[in-house]
Amino acid sequence: MVTVSKRIYINEIYKKEKIAKLKKYDGNSDTLEIPTEINYKKKSYVVEIIGNNAIEYRENLTFLSIPETVKRIDKYAISNCENLTTIKMPKNIEVIKQYAFAYNKNLTSITIPNSVTTIGEHAFAYCDGF
Repeated sequence: MVTVSKRIYINEIYKKEKIAKLKKYDGNSDTLEIPTEINYKKKSYVVEIIGNNAIEYRENLTFLSIPETVKRIDKYAISNCENLTTIKMPKNIEVIKQYAFAYNKNLTSITIPNSVTTIGEHAFAYCDGF
């Protein structure tokens, strides 16, 4: 696992495609801007995937900004953040997997762009703020 910043970790780097997958965020900030790229061993990798359970149980998180580089959000990727109200989505996102945003009970603002080709089952399960 690669540490991108004090609280953001990348667990997979696809060297051939020069892309990276966000593994975990364990900070306690009220806002989070996911970086567009990471540097590892003097090479840059674009963050294109938010992995399973990457951002979960972050009680203080109220605003999340996902960069334009992200194309896929995996299962339970952003879940159980009880005070999360707003997610700024990228315009080029393609895939939102099952339960990707589940249990964000206070989520009230998210716009799904036309670029999305797949929304998995129960992607917004228990998002009571809608």
